[in-house]
Amino acid sequence: FPVTIQRRNEDFLLVPLYIIFLMHDNALSLRGMAIWIVVGVLAWTLIEYCVHRFFHDAYPFQEHHRRPNDLVGTPPWMTFSATAGAWIFLWFLATPDIASALTSGLLIGYLVYSEIHMQLHHHDTQNFAAFGIRAALQRHHDSHHRGGKSNFGVSTTLWDHVFRTKS
Repeated sequence: FPVTIQRRNEDFLLVPLYIIFLMHDNALSLRGMAIWIVVGVLAWTLIEYCVHRFFHDAYPFQEHHRRPNDLVGTPPWMTFSATAGAWIFLWFLATPDIASALTSGLLIGYLVYSEIHMQLHHHDTQNFAAFGIRAALQRHHDSHHRGGKSNFGVSTTLWDHVFRTKS
């Protein structure tokens, strides 16, 4: 898992373009698209939790925990590869239109996670506090960084409650 130290995250430019490409000719109804996108966002939160919990001691997470104030991000080629891989995998399980909507939901979840995580570490309170959840997520995430044995969710505490890893 290569990571880069960066000042900006190209994903905030590229991921919306991927979503437009995936959804531009989708034959699902608006309601169908919305449902599959929401399922994709929820799936992202579970993936985020599982990766953080079960690969916690892998290189990128160790680096992040050693230097939590560094600007660490995913290289654009890796986001593109993961997007293509997710779409292909989902295409085998469903129709191309459902795969596109699910992948778009995963990407939206990823962008939300990326923004929340950056805000939690870099405290841009003027933008983030408006959501009214900053303080709870900040305590949750700070607790994780103090011990690393609980509080694995970043964009939501849902899975920490479900799997009883909330401290």
